[in-house]
Amino acid sequence: MTLIAILLVLAIERFVGVVDHLRHFGWYQTWWRWLEHRLADHALWPGPTGVIVVVLPPLVLLGLASILLSHYAPVLDFVLACAVLLYSLGPADLGHQVSRYTEALQADDDTAAEEARQGFHNPRWDDQGQLGSTICSLIGQTNIRLFAVLFWFAVLGPVGALLYRLAAELHRQVADVHGGFADAVRDLFNLLNWPTTRLSALGFALAGHLVDAIEGWRRTEAKSLSVNENVLIESGLGALQFRQQYGEEAGQSEAETSATAPQRDDIVEWVEATRGLENRTLIVWLSVLAIMTIAGVMS
Repeated sequence: MTLIAILLVLAIERFVGVVDHLRHFGWYQTWWRWLEHRLADHALWPGPTGVIVVVLPPLVLLGLASILLSHYAPVLDFVLACAVLLYSLGPADLGHQVSRYTEALQADDDTAAEEARQGFHNPRWDDQGQLGSTICSLIGQTNIRLFAVLFWFAVLGPVGALLYRLAAELHRQVADVHGGFADAVRDLFNLLNWPTTRLSALGFALAGHLVDAIEGWRRTEAKSLSVNENVLIESGLGALQFRQQYGEEAGQSEAETSATAPQRDDIVEWVEATRGLENRTLIVWLSVLAIMTIAGVMS
């Protein structure tokens, strides 16, 4: 049923259209702020306990609802699982944002292109140049918006998908905040991302240039949760052979390439190549899940 739910939700995302308007987390922010206002002075708030208090109640309610429905209305339990998975993706549709970006580039509309780009851009990668930061942001956002949600849904069901989305939303809110609570949120987010970034890196290797993807992974791997994104990005760039090919095409060193404004056609080509790699990686892991499902049915 897990595979069927994932395929159904991905089909809805792809063929029904953008459902971003259904993904509202204002209730969650209100809940968090309400707790913070009342518990901020408590000794246990600035740490893991505070994060647990914020995240756990919605997950418990969802878990109880799922258990009850699985016993009395299995069909409704399946519908609930699909609804939670659909809700937990995103929260904005990356494919739609990327399409708007490339269409604006092809129409020579720089204002619309930059507006669309800001929807998925991560300033952390600005030192990679305009094209490099765009590709790195796409790779990173695919994990946050899709791969990680699907992984935790496959492992823990709808509770896992919602857990990841709630952790991601908290992390987004406290990204620039310092303190015990924010540090605990980052630890939880990094912990949830550790397996997904490695599986994504392996998927990139299988779906792209294997040697360079593995080399990028090996070069950035360390015994730390803080290197998750570096592993993901470098393996993705390696699978695309981005650094080699883009530098060679420009006839420049990596530093010179990063400082040069790329042509619109180059950006569109690399963005489409990145989306192609991500789609092939998704197919690889859906195939693995299908094989595991069939093996489980037949055993």
